[in-house]
Amino acid sequence: MNNQHHLIIPLFSLFLGMASNAKSNPLKISNISPNPVTANQIVQISGDHLSAHKTLEVIADYGQNKLYKLNIIKYKNNKIYVQVPDIGQNLNIQIFIKDSKHKSNKEMLTISPIITDNPIGIKHHDILLGGQGIDTYKIKNKKASCSQNGELFHHANINFIRKQFSSAKIFSIPRTNCSLCNDIKIKWHNEPTGILTYQLHIFKRQINAICESNTLQIH
Repeated sequence: MNNQHHLIIPLFSLFLGMASNAKSNPLKISNISPNPVTANQIVQISGDHLSAHKTLEVIADYGQNKLYKLNIIKYKNNKIYVQVPDIGQNLNIQIFIKDSKHKSNKEMLTISPIITDNPIGIKHHDILLGGQGIDTYKIKNKKASCSQNGELFHHANINFIRKQFSSAKIFSIPRTNCSLCNDIKIKWHNEPTGILTYQLHIFKRQINAICESNTLQIH
């Protein structure tokens, strides 16, 4: 009989502790959809106690101490709809919700970046006796601000328009996701009577407008 009492008391205490924790931290995320999400599109966050009130904030943790407050589009039926930007940081992020007293669990969300093709003017080499050289291309990226989107270098490739007894290849290329980037350098070679015409395609990751007022400090 005494053993039964010893068993009941700890279990009852554990139940009270769990109930107390649930009551003291009511915010909970149960699902985020869609996941993955295309950059700057809207996701639906489902969970508990997500009704609209002034102090509720949805925070994205982009890693490397980058916290960003997301724009809440609307509340509906205990769901929150927010816009998820690509701010040039990690694409695998964590979402959590907080108010003045509580913070929810974190849920993973993957952002699919928007990559655009930026072709450069056509280059032509047709030296009669053949030849070789290096073509250099500078990369200029727009910097994101609160009023405009930005971009980062992603990758590049060569599109050959005409290639006769000739060759060309990229031998120097910047790192992916650079903002201030090194030049792209293409080494080309023509045999006698060789003709080379190509176009360089530079692909850039589009970065959404970044407002400093939405950037939070980790305490």
